[in-house]
Amino acid sequence: MKTLHIYSNRHIKDKVKTIKNGDWIYLENSFSKKRWSLYFRANNINENELNITYITQSEFFKLKNIKFDAIVGNPPYLREKWKKFMEHAVLLSDRVIMISPDGVTSMIETEKRTKFKNFLIDNGIQSMEDCTTAFPNVETGLIKVYDMDRTKDANISLFELDNSIDAVICRKIIAYSNQTDVNTLEVARRSSNNTDNGPQRRLLRNLGTKGGCQFETVNTNDATINADDYYFTNRFFGQNDKSPVFELYGEIVPSPNIFYIKRPDNMTVSTFKEIYDNPVFIYYINVAKGLGFDTPIRLMKTLPILMNGQDPIDIYNITEQEHDHIKEKLNAENHK
Repeated sequence: MKTLHIYSNRHIKDKVKTIKNGDWIYLENSFSKKRWSLYFRANNINENELNITYITQSEFFKLKNIKFDAIVGNPPYLREKWKKFMEHAVLLSDRVIMISPDGVTSMIETEKRTKFKNFLIDNGIQSMEDCTTAFPNVETGLIKVYDMDRTKDANISLFELDNSIDAVICRKIIAYSNQTDVNTLEVARRSSNNTDNGPQRRLLRNLGTKGGCQFETVNTNDATINADDYYFTNRFFGQNDKSPVFELYGEIVPSPNIFYIKRPDNMTVSTFKEIYDNPVFIYYINVAKGLGFDTPIRLMKTLPILMNGQDPIDIYNITEQEHDHIKEKLNAENHK
């Protein structure tokens, strides 16, 4: 048996005991080889007796005319690189098991998700198990274990549409926001550039404490933004009891845990709070995330820009039964 293991440095500690004689190992960077050796020694494993072949990322993507019994791993997520790893892996093995972001579960079909779903079907997807809770610090949304076996027919039942009342309501909201004439919120997190800006005033992650917003002065390469143009909230917007929203002024660097929202025209911060603390929006952000639609920041980007007085119940054509369900759901959450 010859298996190729594709793991980042952070996973080496947990995977070192799974390496068998003759296996191949992908090296994330120049430190990876030393890290593998360190953990082999720490576990009293003789690395030299395993006859391991180590390969770099560029070498992996150049591999051809070779067949592995299996390829397993948790490839890099940045810029959807995990998809490129999966696409190349199926060329090298009939059995591929990868831990990667959920790129297919959704309440509506998109071109990108349909393409990935077809890729999984073409390569004999057998199961997609949710393992999000094993990665509490990952913010890409849901994480799944994809098990593909190209020698077997794909398990098509994995892609059956969820017709629960929650999914039906969330599809209504998403479909409305996808209309070309609907303007939605512009939401971002901290961006970076390569210039040395020197000391900057950085907004800390504990936004919304009793003391209000807190700052620290740091030397950073992170780009500043003009706070006058945005409202600020933490990354748990919609998941708190009355999520805090603040208006700030001057040049600042937000913490990566802060969302900044382009101020809609003629909308004060109090009006913004009043509109987006609506139970329908709070329900949507919490439920849609659980159904595997997307991360909270992307869900916020699907919220339409409304004026005070516009009722989400009306614009989404929420039925009385659906409205009662929303209230029951939120009431149950508040009493947990």
